[in-house]
Amino acid sequence: MAKKLQMAFIGSGGISHAHFRALKNFDDVEIVALCDLKEEALEKAREATGVDKSMCFTDYKDMLKKVAPQSVSVCTPNGQHAPCAIAASNAGAHV
Repeated sequence: MAKKLQMAFIGSGGISHAHFRALKNFDDVEIVALCDLKEEALEKAREATGVDKSMCFTDYKDMLKKVAPQSVSVCTPNGQHAPCAIAASNAGAHV
């Protein structure tokens, strides 16, 4: 079996749950980290994805540095997409 694509999420509320449900259909994708400013959103996302609590962050820059995911899904409000996407791209992740 091919190696799984390691994916992290910046923004773990709202639309991210639609992404989580869709990604369950792909055996070659693994959600490895979550980030959100709100602890409640992080906990709900963690329950939905099974991501270990140690891989949940409130600072996306810290997550990018510590996890170095291959891919990042930015699920923040639209006005916050650019800084998150630029940081993820600069960290070497596909966005």
